[in-house]
This record gives sequence, C-alpha cells and structure tokens, in this order.
Amino acid sequence: MMEELCPKGSGAPPHVHIWSDETFYVLEGEVTFLMNDEMSQVAAGSFVVIPRNTVHGFRVDSEVARVLNSYMPASWETAVVALAEPAESRTIPPHGRTRPSQVHVTALMKAFGMTPVSGPDPLRPSNSNVP
Repeated sequence: MMEELCPKGSGAPPHVHIWSDETFYVLEGEVTFLMNDEMSQVAAGSFVVIPRNTVHGFRVDSEVARVLNSYMPASWETAVVALAEPAESRTIPPHGRTRPSQVHVTALMKAFGMTPVSGPDPLRPSNSNVP
C-alpha cells in the first residue's frame, strides 16, 4: 500500500491492470475516477475498488488529494518505486522536474501487467491523444 500526495490535475490516463485489482482510499481532497465508460467524483472517506481488466483512470480535482493506493496481488507499486526519485521533503515537487522516459515507463508497464488504453482521455479532454 502506498500513500500518495497528488496535485490538482494529476492522475493516471485510462489503462488496465491485467493481473491486479486496484484500490483507492481518499484521505483528503476530491478525485474523479473513470471505470469503463462511467466517471464519478469522490471525496475524502471514499473507497474505490477497481477489478483487474477494467479500463480505469483518475484525475485530482481539488488543489491536493491524499490517497492510499494498493494492488492485489502486489505489482505496480514496484514500478512506482523504480520510477520514483526520493523526496527532499514531504511536499509536492515543483513543476518542471525531470520525468522518466516514455520508453522506460512503457517497459515497466509491460513488466508489471499494466496496459495503456489509446485514444481520447475523457478525464483530460484537451489531451485528445493520450497513449
């Protein structure tokens, strides 16, 4: 299980976990979740369960959201650690930080049973071709 501090607008585009169920417990803030073709906004105290092989994504709507996120069986959190950079403080990093290459992200997604969904991202209509 991971505790995540997420800035407004952040979140995962549509994707599928092929061997793990994913859960979110929203501790603070508001988050919109996409599950298949349905979107729902949840607030602090909400628990969201996303069964494996379900197209899903999320977007933080409040200035900040704090969530507990887990995978059963464990999987993707290992990739998150591989992509991460140790924090200098318990704050959201400033914009403009270096991000991992898309090639590296794609390789980790494949290795940990995650498949991106191509096409428009209904959570971010201005980004019409999010891979």
